[in-house]
Amino acid sequence: MNHNLKHLHPYPFAKMATLLADSIPADGYSEIKLGIGEPKHEPPAFVLDVLRENLDKISRYPTTNGMFELRQTIAHWLEKRFFLSHVDANTQVLPVMGTREAIFSFVQAVINHDTADNESTSSSASNASSLVVMPNPFYQIYEGAAILAQATPHFVPLYVRQ
Repeated sequence: MNHNLKHLHPYPFAKMATLLADSIPADGYSEIKLGIGEPKHEPPAFVLDVLRENLDKISRYPTTNGMFELRQTIAHWLEKRFFLSHVDANTQVLPVMGTREAIFSFVQAVINHDTADNESTSSSASNASSLVVMPNPFYQIYEGAAILAQATPHFVPLYVRQ
């Protein structure tokens, strides 16, 4: 097991769910959840229809890079949305299942660390030669990815100084 797991902090939304578990809105009121940005509405009927029609195709693993047609569509959307001259669907677009997966994998891929050196020279979770800069406030995955890559998280405050 990665010895840096002990340096991870609890995920804030899990802690919030525990704190609010016994909360009951007053009579005549319903709760408004302002936590995780997950879908709160039923998917559109046409999406469900397309999924039903293609169930036989979603029982297989996708290619590592995702479907070329999807990458090409994303590339064209990026060009239009951000007025870009060219986005290469083969080298600049990689569909992922979620941002946590992508952010974690990105940090693991770009941080070059040597586990043996870190364990023998330091009891902390960080590798002084690697620094991961992130905004503060931040999503927990930024810090967790840095810690598990044996890098030092560096927080940049996002506020206006008076």
